[in-house]
Amino acid sequence: TLTFSSFIFGIIILLLLLVYVNPSYPLSDDFFYPPDAIVNGSTYDEWSIKYWEWQVSFLNSIQPTKEKCIINNEYSVLFLANPIYAFELSDNFFTPENEGLLEYECTIPSDKPIYVHGMSEICKIGAVFPGDPNVVIKDYNDLLDCVNYRNWAAQINIQVDDQKITIPVDEKNLLTGEIIKKSEFSKLLKPFNITVPENSFFIDQGVGTNTALLDTKSVILKPLPIGDHIITIDVGQRIKNQPQDTLDLHLKYILHVK
Repeated sequence: TLTFSSFIFGIIILLLLLVYVNPSYPLSDDFFYPPDAIVNGSTYDEWSIKYWEWQVSFLNSIQPTKEKCIINNEYSVLFLANPIYAFELSDNFFTPENEGLLEYECTIPSDKPIYVHGMSEICKIGAVFPGDPNVVIKDYNDLLDCVNYRNWAAQINIQVDDQKITIPVDEKNLLTGEIIKKSEFSKLLKPFNITVPENSFFIDQGVGTNTALLDTKSVILKPLPIGDHIITIDVGQRIKNQPQDTLDLHLKYILHVK
């Protein structure tokens, strides 16, 4: 005869089997690290700098396919492709009239946090000012004007499965150019040195080592549970009298977490 304890034991075994055959779990509400967190030994600021050091190492000849959302990433935090970088790839299907949706699909490990770059402005002494290619950045004030030129106007919507976080537009005094208020995931970093190789994809930053300033809107996600997940990044940017800086970017990452 079937005893009550045997029945309970059978239910437990059945539940364990269900979990085993369906290794896709919902995310919790705290699916990202807070902005003051130390993630694998580094702060948000430090990971943002490492992210850009990683990016400027890309060769100018690199043309990854849409299936490659990760490029030579050996850090303890996984970096997803920069939306602007993805926008400029020759194999995408963005057009000036309809920037559309760019999809990536890849397999990633289940033990790495994920740095999601929403939008940033990096400016380096010796580079040209993005609003005027005839102006060369020479000092800290130039760097500050450069990073505050357009990045403040970007709103980033990041969705992971059914969880969403928004990094809003910064508040800016349009008369003085001063940034009045930033959200917790929008930050101006302290000056740092960065080296841009001669064959870098980001050659517009100027070759060599020099002082840089970085204004960034980014989130570090906690490692995703084993299973399939979708990350979408929507970037909207509108600035009055600056139509050349209008952005409407949509990226979708289909991630198979092993």
